[in-house]
Amino acid sequence: MNAELPDNVLDSESAELWVRYNRVRLSGDKKGANQVLRAFIDRVKTADLSDRTRFVEAVCRGFLRETEFVATNGKDMSERPIRVQHPLFAEVMVPVFVDGYVRDDPQYLRWIAQFSPF
Repeated sequence: MNAELPDNVLDSESAELWVRYNRVRLSGDKKGANQVLRAFIDRVKTADLSDRTRFVEAVCRGFLRETEFVATNGKDMSERPIRVQHPLFAEVMVPVFVDGYVRDDPQYLRWIAQFSPF
């Protein structure tokens, strides 16, 4: 999987920030990646819950293995084209997870368990 998400998950500016964040992160520029990530988070947080939900679902489907629990902080995860860092998790993903949990959606319960190392 590359850092690009399926069409219609993010608006074009957010999608460009997401791709740029992952590209800069994989280049080894941690400070630059964190700056792009902050811009991305700030933009995505202004989106409707349904838009944020599409993004979170796309990331979880691409990032987490469907049939097993995985630790999200290990080296095998950190070198993937997509990495979920704590600010993204706390500010964008957790609110969507809470909504899914309240709706008693089993995929969200599984994703919450898979992200438990955070």
